[in-house]
Parts: sequence; C-alpha cells; structure tokens
Amino acid sequence: MAATAVCTNWHGQPTAATAAAGKIVVIVIFASIQMPARTLLVMIFFISGAARAASSLEQDLIQYNHLQLSKDAQVVDSTDNGERAAFRDYHFECRKEADFEDTETPVAKAAFDRFLAYVAAHPSPTVEQKTQRLALLQAAITAGSWRADYLDVIWGMWDNRGDGKALKPFADRLYAYTTSGLPVAVHAWVEWHGGMYEDMPQRVALLKAAIERGNTNAMVSVAYNLGTHDLALRPMAKQMLDCAAAQGAPGAYDGIGRLAWQEGRWVDAMRAWIKGANLGCDECLVQVESDLVWQPGHRVSDGTYNTDPGYKALRKFYEDQFFYGLTHLHSLRVTAPASLQIDVSDEQIVKGIKARIAAYGLP
Repeated sequence: MAATAVCTNWHGQPTAATAAAGKIVVIVIFASIQMPARTLLVMIFFISGAARAASSLEQDLIQYNHLQLSKDAQVVDSTDNGERAAFRDYHFECRKEADFEDTETPVAKAAFDRFLAYVAAHPSPTVEQKTQRLALLQAAITAGSWRADYLDVIWGMWDNRGDGKALKPFADRLYAYTTSGLPVAVHAWVEWHGGMYEDMPQRVALLKAAIERGNTNAMVSVAYNLGTHDLALRPMAKQMLDCAAAQGAPGAYDGIGRLAWQEGRWVDAMRAWIKGANLGCDECLVQVESDLVWQPGHRVSDGTYNTDPGYKALRKFYEDQFFYGLTHLHSLRVTAPASLQIDVSDEQIVKGIKARIAAYGLP
C-alpha cells in the first residue's frame, strides 16, 4: 500500500482538511450500504468535489509550510551589541520559575486570593472600591504574601516613576528582591533600568541569572535576539522559547512564530501567532490582525491595526489585566474566555499567505 502524507497542525493533530477527507470516506462507505445506486452516484459526485477541495487545502498547507526563502530572509542582519557573543558558548537548561519562588503559607495565599477576587469582581472600581482594594492588598502583605508585597513594590514604582525621591523606597525594595534571586525581580531590574544596554556585562549577567532561575521574560527576550539574528544560535533560542511557552508565557509565541516565518514555515508561524494572541501576546495579535487586509470586504486603506471588533474585544480584555502586565507574575495571568478568543481557519491562513506572496513575492 502506498504511504499517505498527513498534514498536522501546530499541536501535531490532523488538520481540518485531513479530518474532512477521513469523514468523506466514512460517509461513502455508509451510503453504499444504505442508498440505491442512482442516489449513491449523485452523492459520490457531490462528495468527490468536497474531497478535492480538502485535498487541495492539504496540499496548500504543506506547500506553505515548506517555502524556500533567500538566505537574507532567514536571519535579521544587524550588528551584535555583545549579547549574542555572550551567549555563544552558553549551556541552556530549562528550569521552572516556580521552583525558585517562595511558597506562601495557606493564610498568606488566602489573603492574596481575596485581593485578587475583589479585583476581578470590580474591573472598573470606584474611589471607594479602590480604597477597599488597597486595604485588601495591605492585609495580604501583613499576612505574609510575598506576591502581594512584590505587587505593591512594582505598583509603587509605576505610580512614582516620574518622581525620583518618591520612587527610591520602592526601588530599594525591588533591589532587595533582585539580590534575593526572585526570578521575576531579576529581570524586572533590567527592564526598570532601560534594558541596561549601556552596561552590557551587567545586563548579560542579570539575564543569565534570570534564565537560570526559569524566568520566562528573560528567555523570550534573549531567544528572540539570538534566534532571529544567528542561525548557529537558533537551536538554543528555540529551546528557550519552548521552555517559556510550557510555563504559559504568551510572548514566547511571538518568537516561535517569527522563527517559523524565517524558516519558511508560514502556516506554523500563523498558528503560533494565533495561539499566542489568544493567550495575551499583543505582538502576536498584531501579526494575525495584519492578515485582515487579505480577507473579503476589508480594504487595505482601512488599515490593519485594531479595526476588527473581535480583535478589539480580545485586546481590551488583556489590556484590562493590569496587575499581570505590571508584574509579569504568572499566578496573576488570566486567559480570555473562549467566547473572546479569535478563530482563524486553515482556509483563511492559506488565503492570506497566497495574497501576500502574490503582492510581494517570496523574500
């Protein structure tokens, strides 16, 4: 028997086209038992058209996941600021951020959970509700919740970011968390100091320390730089992104999609961006959103950013997750309900890719 190629999606499951072809076979077998010959012939003629369409989609999915791109398109050409050189001989080991965080007592956890429940119940708080929210946060800090205290630190830095004197007590507390080795704080120290690009040795040392403690933000940042610019470093970059994605980091899917795009796996790239968008990666949502210009009824002149109502609703949901966006604590991340998540079919993915190639050719 001849071997049959089966196209799978980003999760390794058969695509809709493959599944549809399988259903067609079942329908024909069942119909041959139940129906008169003439009726069966009509049905087979009708179904064969659907089978050809499914087969055509399957071929498109395979084709647009094996595009031959130019060497220039496979990497981003730019001068190394020292970061890539510093990671050239680095040995990456995937570690979980949670393993390097303190375990809260049941009392502390319950107190912080009460704060989170109140925040969720009052997404647009009144002045009185804001006061109650702060009281619950303080109660959680008093109960010994390090997450509550860390949130208070970062919140204080955000509120006082333009006032050096008022900012200092919060910066001192963040420094204490950083030196204690709290993964999210180690990376936050880099971010709150503008990336520390003027002091690359210190930046690299902190990024490595954060990565070695499982911090997903550091993994995503470093992996994007390494993987998009250097083919030799791309395997390690993929390991970092996979490690971050496994811990629920939405931003990892932007890097996963970008590397797939550079490798000519444009179907995989779109699927990664769709998954990331639904988890809260805004860069991913922008990538998927740009596909709108190729859909029927949407004019290029309409623009591609924040125009579709469904995409706008998803973006607003994640923009409203203020405390996660502020702290990047995974325990504060909330996933959008299924009713808000975007659904882009394989047919739409292929249609967008075809239109892009027709307009611009292959890079």
